Amino acid sequence: MTVVCCWFDQSYARKRITAIADSRASREENKKWVPLQESTLKIIKVRVACHHAGSLDTSTGRWPSPYAETELGLCFAGYCFEALSIAALFQKCVEQLVLDGGATVLPDPWRLADLLREISARYFRTHSNPANQKVSFLLFGFSQKDGQPWVAKVTHTPDEGAKLAQWEYPTRPESIFTAGDVGVDIAARVQDVRNRIARHADGLDPRKFADRFAYDLEGARHHLGDKKQVESVALKEMDNILRDTVGGVLQKAELFRLEDNRAALAFCRDDRIDLLDGLPDVAPNLGFIPVVERMGDTPQAVPEDAK
Repeated sequence: MTVVCCWFDQSYARKRITAIADSRASREENKKWVPLQESTLKIIKVRVACHHAGSLDTSTGRWPSPYAETELGLCFAGYCFEALSIAALFQKCVEQLVLDGGATVLPDPWRLADLLREISARYFRTHSNPANQKVSFLLFGFSQKDGQPWVAKVTHTPDEGAKLAQWEYPTRPESIFTAGDVGVDIAARVQDVRNRIARHADGLDPRKFADRFAYDLEGARHHLGDKKQVESVALKEMDNILRDTVGGVLQKAELFRLEDNRAALAFCRDDRIDLLDGLPDVAPNLGFIPVVERMGDTPQAVPEDAK
């Protein structure tokens, strides 16, 4: 299994959806989970591209010039082989969305989520052992129609099959979306911290500050405190969880809204995966370099009274 979570954040005038996950892959042996690998990437960048049917390059079988494109984020919990297979099938489909006549349209967020659900359903209908398979996906993005954030949770269980278990559009800043063994526990702890920071922020009195700048600065500290505390609590809980299905290293990615309501996903916590350290260059001075950051270790940014 695993634990993954994501939330919408709009601090510093930048709108983003942040996702974090562990990286452990496990298998069940004699009714006990045994860790297999600690470097499984559970946050996936999904490219969405829309094409006019007439723009097909018949000599190569591809559409070279999409009329619209963006990126989504996709996290998973559950059986890794099945989840990664479904994710690959979903990526194949949304990267080749073809408009066959009619007015030019953009992808509908709910229909993207339903497409993931349908692919999951069809995948397990052809699986030799669907009765023992459980997977959950968090799919998130920004609508190209209006720029609003959205998050969907798609699940498959033996009892209920594939379904759209959770849907929020537009996503609210106070919402936390989780999947995996301990998602509910983490969400409850994170929400408690956020509520305390929000109550303290609501109690700020402008008359107690020297000027408007000082008041706005204190408000900004609350926004930063909320963002960092969400990450800090989630990461601490994931580090402290004593379960065979949760572990490895902590991954983080942020999906930013860009101009024209497009979005781009950036991985910003890959530095602890030893598997990717010291990889060979693919050309002289050309090689993989991770973009990294430190998370959850700026306690001075959190208002003291809100702790």
